[in-house]
Amino acid sequence: MNKLYELLAKNEDIIIEQHPEDTDFVKYTTIGTKAKYLRLAGKLDEAEEVLKEYNRLKQTVKLGKVSWQLGEKETEMFNEYLNMKSKIILDMPTEGILAFFSINEDILVDPIENEENAKKSIKKSISHLFSTSVFDINSNFKNLKDSEKIDKEIIQSYTISHGVKCSSLFLKVFVDGILTGKLNYYKIFEFLETHTWYGIKFKRGMTDNEIDQNSSWLTMLAPGIHNLFAQFELSVLMNTNKINNFILAMDSLTLKFEGALRDFIRLSGGNTSTSKRGEIKEQLLEELLDNPTTKNISQ
Repeated sequence: MNKLYELLAKNEDIIIEQHPEDTDFVKYTTIGTKAKYLRLAGKLDEAEEVLKEYNRLKQTVKLGKVSWQLGEKETEMFNEYLNMKSKIILDMPTEGILAFFSINEDILVDPIENEENAKKSIKKSISHLFSTSVFDINSNFKNLKDSEKIDKEIIQSYTISHGVKCSSLFLKVFVDGILTGKLNYYKIFEFLETHTWYGIKFKRGMTDNEIDQNSSWLTMLAPGIHNLFAQFELSVLMNTNKINNFILAMDSLTLKFEGALRDFIRLSGGNTSTSKRGEIKEQLLEELLDNPTTKNISQ
C-alpha cells in the first residue's frame, strides 16, 4: 500500500511541472496533496519538506474572485423596504425594538425550507460535474465530497437569506437607532438586566473553597458590550468602518458566548459533559449548539 501512495505522490509532480507559477492555486493544492500521499506512504521526512514549500506558497498563491451585486432597480427596492421596515421598528420604544429582534421568528431563516432550497439549487447547477475545493481561514484547502458540497450550499443559502431577512435590517436599525438616541449601551444593559436571564445571579465555583454568589453573565458581558457600542458609535459618527476597531469587543463576546451557553444548558437542567476516548470532557461549542437542551429551547 505504501508503494501505491508513493506512486501517487510522484504523479503529482507531473501536475506541478505544468503549473510552475507560485501564484497558481493548482500548484499550491497539488503540493498539499503530494504531502498527504507522502505521509500515507510513510515518508514523513520528505512530507515535512514538501509541507514547508506548501506553507511558503500560502503567501504567494492568488485566488480569483467573482463579485455579484443587485442591479440598480433591485437595490432601490431593497433600500425602500429597509427604510420602511426600520422606520416602523424605530417608532417603537427601546424595549420594543430590542424585543423585536429577540423574539420575532419571522426574520429568521427557516432551516427546513433553507435545506430544501439548497438541495434544489445544487441539483440545477453543474457543480456536481467538477471537483470543488474550499479554503479555511489559514488558507488550508479541502476537496469536498458530494455530501459536503450539499452542506456548503446549505450554509451559503443560509448566509444569503439571513443577510436579506435579518442582518441588513438589524444593521439599519442599529445605525439609525444610535443616531436618534434610541439605542445605546445603557439602554441595552437595562434591557438585558430586566428582561433576560443574563442578569440572574447564581453560585459559581471559583476554587475548592471559594464560591462567587454575586456574579451574573451580564457583569461579564458588559465590558465587551460597552466596547462594541463605543466603537460602533465612533464608526457611525465619524463615518468610518475600520474592522480592526471591533476586534477587542468581538474576541471578548465570542468567548463569553460559549460560556454563557454552557451555563444556560446547566441552568435548564441539561448536561454539558461528554465522554471521549474514555475521558469525560466538556462539550465544545459545536456540540453545545447541537445539545438536546439547546435544540429544545430553540424550537
